[in-house]
Amino acid sequence: MGIISPMKSLTRQILGTEQSRYSLGNLNPVQFVLLAMLSYAFCATYDPFFFDYNGFPLVARQLYSTVLSFLFLYFCAIIPYAGIAIYSICITYFAICAYVYRVFKYSMGFDLINAAFETNQDEAGAFVNFSSIISIVGLILIGLLIYWLFVFFLYYHRETIRKYGWKSTALVCICAAGLWYACFQLPGIALKLRPSLHFTMADNTLKEDTEMYVAGHHEVFVQHWLWQYNNINILWGALNEKFKKINIQDSASVESTMTKDEPIVFVLIIGESVRADHIPAGGYERNTLPQIGKNDNITFFRNMFSYGTSTYVSVEGMMGALTVDKEKPGYSSFLSILKKHGFHNLWIAENTYNIVHSQYFNQLFGTGINRTLEFHAAMDDVSSGIMDAITGEMSPKQFVVIENGTGHFPYKHDPKYAPFQPGNIDWGNQDARAGVTPEQMINDYDNCIICVDALAKHLIDGLKDKNAVILYCSDHGQKLGENGRFMHGGNPEDFDLRHVASWIWYSDTYIKNNPEISTKTREIADKVLAQGQLYASILKLCHIESTVPLEVGDIWSDNISKHPNNLPLSVQGSAKDCGAGK
Repeated sequence: MGIISPMKSLTRQILGTEQSRYSLGNLNPVQFVLLAMLSYAFCATYDPFFFDYNGFPLVARQLYSTVLSFLFLYFCAIIPYAGIAIYSICITYFAICAYVYRVFKYSMGFDLINAAFETNQDEAGAFVNFSSIISIVGLILIGLLIYWLFVFFLYYHRETIRKYGWKSTALVCICAAGLWYACFQLPGIALKLRPSLHFTMADNTLKEDTEMYVAGHHEVFVQHWLWQYNNINILWGALNEKFKKINIQDSASVESTMTKDEPIVFVLIIGESVRADHIPAGGYERNTLPQIGKNDNITFFRNMFSYGTSTYVSVEGMMGALTVDKEKPGYSSFLSILKKHGFHNLWIAENTYNIVHSQYFNQLFGTGINRTLEFHAAMDDVSSGIMDAITGEMSPKQFVVIENGTGHFPYKHDPKYAPFQPGNIDWGNQDARAGVTPEQMINDYDNCIICVDALAKHLIDGLKDKNAVILYCSDHGQKLGENGRFMHGGNPEDFDLRHVASWIWYSDTYIKNNPEISTKTREIADKVLAQGQLYASILKLCHIESTVPLEVGDIWSDNISKHPNNLPLSVQGSAKDCGAGK
C-alpha cells in the first residue's frame, strides 16, 4: 500500500493523544535533518524576505528563522486536536500575507489594515478573483503538505519509513520540493497568478517586477526575522488600536477666544488619493485642473505631506494635530472649538461615511459635528447638493468638511468630465480589467482629478460673493505602478504615498478683510508642510486663539523640518532645500 497506511495512521494520531507523549529526544539524525529541511522550506515559502542580505547576515537570519519555524511546527504537531486547528488558521494568514507581498509588494502594517477597512466592492474585485484565490489556496495546500510531512517524519522512525518504502517517501518529498520550486523559484510563476488587472499593468510599467521592493527594509534587519509571525502581532495590534476607546479631553473645555467675530463659510475638502505631481502646480504636463488652476485667489502648496497613507490615519492626523512623535491625540479636534464659538459644523461624506460613526473617530471629532450628510451621484448633482446644504443653513458661521471620494481606486468618475481617453473602463467587469493598460489607468485617475476640479469650481462660484475660504488637502497619495506597486495604505516612507495635492482659496471679501493672510500664504507656496499643521492653521483662519497644547503650529509660523519624523526619509534630509525654513 506504499504510503497510504502511514497516512491513515497519522490522521488518527493527529486527532488523538498519542502525539502529546512524543519528545525531541526520540529523534534520530535522519529524522532531525528531514524536519529541519521542512522548517527551512516553510520559511522560504512564507517569508518573502528569507533570501535577502548576503554573507553572515543571510546565514544568521535563515538559521534563526528556521529554528523558530521548527519550534512552531513541532508545537502544532504535538498538541492533540488544537494543533492542526492552530496551524491551519496560521497558515491561511501566512499564505495571504506572502501572496500580497510577492505580487503587490505590500507588507502588513497599520496603514494597510486601515486601507482594507476603507475598500469597496469595486476595488476588492480587482484583487480578489480566480487567479488570486488559486494562488492563495495553493500556498495553503503547500503549507498543509509541509505539516503532514513534518508529522510523518516526526512520528515514524527510519525503520518504519523503510518498512513502508523509501521510494514512496522519497517520491512525496520530491513532488513537494518540485511544487515549491516551481511556485517560488522559477522566475515569474507566482506573478503570473496575480489578478489580471495588475498583471497587465505591471508588465508594462516595471521590467524587473520579480525583484522584491520594500523602501528602507534593509536598514531594519531584525524586524523581518519573524516576518511571518510578527504579522499576527501587527494585525492584532492594529485591530485593537482601531476599535479601542481613547481618553481625550474636550478641546472646547480649554480656554479660547475669538479675535474677530464675522460671518464666514469655511470649506475643508479632504481629497482622495490625489498626488501632488498629478496637478499642474506640481509640474504635471497635463492640465488636470483646467477650471481652477489659474484662479488668482488660489495658492497651491507644492510640498504638503500627509500624516499617513490611508484615509483613516490621515484624517486622524488632520483632526488631531498629530505627529509621528505623538501618535495619539490628547484633545478632541478643532471642530469642538469652532462649535463652541458659534460655528455650525457640517460633515458631508462622499467616500467613507462610517468614518464619523466609528467609536474612535466619534471621540476625536464626532461631538463637534452638528449635522452629517452623504452624497453618491453625478458630479454636478453632488456639487448642487453641497451648495444647497451650505446655503440652506441659517448660521452666519459655517464650517463644512467634504470627504471627497472621487479618486479612489478603481477610479470611477463622472463620464461628463473625462477629457483623457481612452478610459472609462468597466472596472466591475473582470474581462474588462484583464485588458487594462497603464495608459487607461492613468487616464481614469487623471479624469478623477478633473471631477474634483469641477466640484471646486462649483463651490468657488457659489461662495465667491461671501466671506469664504476653501482649503483642499488630499488624504494621501497613490502608487500607479512605480516599483510594481499600486494603490495606497503601504510603507509610510514612500514618497508617492505621502506627497499630496493641497491648495487654498480665499474669496475677495476674505482677502479684503484679511489682506495679510493672502500675502503670507503666497510666500509659503513652496514651504514643506504637514497635515498636522492644519489644526492650528484652520483656527487661525477662523480668528480663534486657543490654549490647546499642540505638537505643531500653523503653516505660516511653524517649521516642519523641526519635526523631521513627520516627513518621508527621502524628504527629511532636504527639507530646508524645499523651503521648510521660509
